[in-house]
Amino acid sequence: MGNKDYSSIILSIFKRKGGEGKYTKILPQEVSANILSELESNEEILIFYYKNKVNYLLITNFRLFQLHEGDRIIVNHRELKSIYPAMYEEFSDGVLDMKLFTRIKLFYNNNYSCVVYIEEGEPFSGILQVLSFLANQNNE
Repeated sequence: MGNKDYSSIILSIFKRKGGEGKYTKILPQEVSANILSELESNEEILIFYYKNKVNYLLITNFRLFQLHEGDRIIVNHRELKSIYPAMYEEFSDGVLDMKLFTRIKLFYNNNYSCVVYIEEGEPFSGILQVLSFLANQNNE
């Protein structure tokens, strides 16, 4: 894959800047075989947001996976360029308090962008900081 493994830093940032929630766990013990089949042999799930079988996000030591209402996104960490809270999307839906935000906008690989959906509160804060760290590594 060619990515640098930032596993310990990712977990440290997530714990320090955010934290687990009802649907978001670090180093999850139970993950469906279908999700595990997506991983490469050297990949490990670090952070896992699982709302239901069609709404989840996982951050591995090398990639980010999201399934949201049937739309699937896979982004290598090394492709991340910039990360922002999805302000426009949140404000458009009447969400004005950042503690209630559930969306982050990713810019990656030659100016592609997407919105990822996560749990509000501490998980949002932690994942935002983790993804920002990864993007910053690619811009140095």
